[in-house]
Amino acid sequence: MRLLFLTQGASLAPFHDLALALWRRGRLEAAGYYVSDSRHFDSYVERRPDLLAGGAPIAKEWEIVRRARAGAPDLERLRALEAAWGPLRASIVADRRLVFGPRATYAQDYGSRFDERTLLRLVEEGVAELERLFDAVKPDAVLSFICVTFGEHLAWRMARARGIRFLNLRPTRIRNYVHWGESVHEPSARVRAALAELEAGGGPREALAVAREQLASVRAGDARYEGVIPASRRPPAAPFRPGAALARAASLWREERAFRREGHLDHHLTRPLDAFLHRRLWGPLRARAVDRRLRGGYVGTGDLAGLGYAFFPLHVEPEVTLLVYSPHCLNQIEAARLLAQALPAGMTLVVKDHPAAIGKRPVSYYEKLLEIPNLRLADPALASRELVEGARFVATIAGSIGLEAALRGKPVLTLGATPFELIGAPLVRRAAMDAVPAAVAELLAGFRPDDESLVRYLAAVIGTSTPVDWYSVLLKKSGAYRPDGATAADEAWSQQVERLADSVVPCLQGDWPRG
Repeated sequence: MRLLFLTQGASLAPFHDLALALWRRGRLEAAGYYVSDSRHFDSYVERRPDLLAGGAPIAKEWEIVRRARAGAPDLERLRALEAAWGPLRASIVADRRLVFGPRATYAQDYGSRFDERTLLRLVEEGVAELERLFDAVKPDAVLSFICVTFGEHLAWRMARARGIRFLNLRPTRIRNYVHWGESVHEPSARVRAALAELEAGGGPREALAVAREQLASVRAGDARYEGVIPASRRPPAAPFRPGAALARAASLWREERAFRREGHLDHHLTRPLDAFLHRRLWGPLRARAVDRRLRGGYVGTGDLAGLGYAFFPLHVEPEVTLLVYSPHCLNQIEAARLLAQALPAGMTLVVKDHPAAIGKRPVSYYEKLLEIPNLRLADPALASRELVEGARFVATIAGSIGLEAALRGKPVLTLGATPFELIGAPLVRRAAMDAVPAAVAELLAGFRPDDESLVRYLAAVIGTSTPVDWYSVLLKKSGAYRPDGATAADEAWSQQVERLADSVVPCLQGDWPRG
């Protein structure tokens, strides 16, 4: 097999080792790479020069961006591409680094850093570079992890146009199971097919017992999945260690000098000093200011019993679930307004911010939400489980709390594309924006428990997925939750890579859905 890997920052390391694992198994003839972050790439190559030793074709996103800054877009070429692929702007919207500002990594920043000419040139140069890469690798399959860059989105479209198998790794939000989907979108056709088999009496029957255990575990109180961030009024941050302060200051000084030399050449890079000050100073100060302004009106544990409400958890921005899965819901304030206006008389919409967004949004964002008459904000430190249990129903754009709510036996309304929409009515209903009032009425009137549908959905996901500690071990995310309670050092990196390889091999064989 000839494989092309689309990587983003830290995913380069596990995907490179995955390629080596497949090569050792005799499953890989040749590989190529699309890389997006120059600093991470340079650091990785310094540690692992074997990536370049074999002469594998590599496309570098920062070089695409550099070329796109000059010249005018060829509109005829772009229109021809749109005629074949559909609107190209979806690939622009998929990348937060294009449609959001340079501070979006650590603060709310809605101002695009590129003008219209440059955005179109990015698509044009991206397609040209990917054509060269595809022609050089001649891939039998393209492998990626979710989709957060315009290059990955364009590569998916090119693979689809050329009839090339596309494997998109994504977390299932069920323990530490990860799944290879056939496109950058949800829900997965593979899960849909497995669910249909189970409903017909076939399918992955061995997964049913695991699914029943998972359902029981969630209802006993453990709905956490790998990589989850706990609720808090404070922004997530690494602990401060005085003994390491001097070394960190020296490292920050070196990073800042490097950024001043080359940072403007790569839109993936943020100014190190700005990011550090946000994590250690501005983010916590903003979080305290918001808390002081709003705490008196928060909905807390003691308020839930007497409050008839629907629960709407916010997404952190920017996020793939909004930009790729649900681009029609990018304005969450207006999504909340739409839901609040659809509620019956006497019912309140309770909104809770995402833990990863604490310290990112200004007070004015929450004040705009509170202008909606029947909307209240939940205490950010309140566990989502409490809010789910007391709610009449849970509404979400595409968040995993919707799945948790369904597993706890609560009706769920989704506004965007989610994997768990496959559970179906009466537990989960997806509504178009103009159909929300009718969907709310149907949800409240037609709900009934249906544990068998939940078990079949869980079994379909588990049966087509693999337990891999992707965030905590392979991406080395600091503080990432692991369902087994272990630390990253307890299990060798290579074991996780081999497990990932075990999951890939069947996907490279036989029929594969067209994404």
